[in-house]
Amino acid sequence: MTTRAEVDHPMPSEPVLRLEVAEELMRAHVDCPQACEAKHYLTAILYWLRAKSDSEFSGG
Repeated sequence: MTTRAEVDHPMPSEPVLRLEVAEELMRAHVDCPQACEAKHYLTAILYWLRAKSDSEFSGG
């Protein structure tokens, strides 16, 4: 089993606030295990940014 300590990918140095940026960063982590801290962060932020984007387009 892989632990987060065994997967050494740098976290973004600044908060990711744009959907396009999060999607671009995530492409580098597609094949990483869930233990990758950056992948874990980007997965969560993508859910949030996509929901935010959907509500802006629907007028919400």
